[in-house]
Amino acid sequence: AGSSYDIPKLTQQTYGKIRAADEIIDEGHFIGKALGEGMNGYRPIVELMNTNFGIYGMAEISSAGNTYATTGGQFDMPMTIIGAGGTAPNQALGAEHSQPFHAYVMGIPGLKICTAASPDAAYGITKSMIRDNGPCFLFAPVKMMKESKGAVDLGKCMPLNKSKLLHEASQESVDAKQAVTVLTYLHGVKEAQASIDAIMEEGFD
Repeated sequence: AGSSYDIPKLTQQTYGKIRAADEIIDEGHFIGKALGEGMNGYRPIVELMNTNFGIYGMAEISSAGNTYATTGGQFDMPMTIIGAGGTAPNQALGAEHSQPFHAYVMGIPGLKICTAASPDAAYGITKSMIRDNGPCFLFAPVKMMKESKGAVDLGKCMPLNKSKLLHEASQESVDAKQAVTVLTYLHGVKEAQASIDAIMEEGFD
């Protein structure tokens, strides 16, 4: 099993073809399969490669969220969907690969949605999603999928309801009202971090 970004690399070789199924390219089929597994005591993980094609499984994604929300969480619906998201027109991905699919699913009740802009965040959030009893969707920045590297803490689960502080302005900047607050996600994190030096050169932090 594998994909363009090697997210499920060696899973089939490690866990076998029953636990790690290399499905046909039919998002409605394998998201629906995960939906059924989640309803029957399993904790399925779906890797979409590029999340834009999740639109072909929109009914199944909606059903997972609504089933969990309608029952007030009394009906467990563990299901984790992960994949590359966001836009990247300058990488020749084309319109069909550059839709911000998170905008499509944000209105689905019962669905927990997170983004990760680093390997450690992606790993820690995924661990938490697998342990959650509701349906979860993790978006990773498509523009950074082939360049992000870094060590991860294999034992760490990250919260699904909090953002991460990556740079904190000095107290001097805060007191001088020269502190800048940036809230961003996906590849916007990389762009924001890259602009810190330029912001500080102008007297801000």
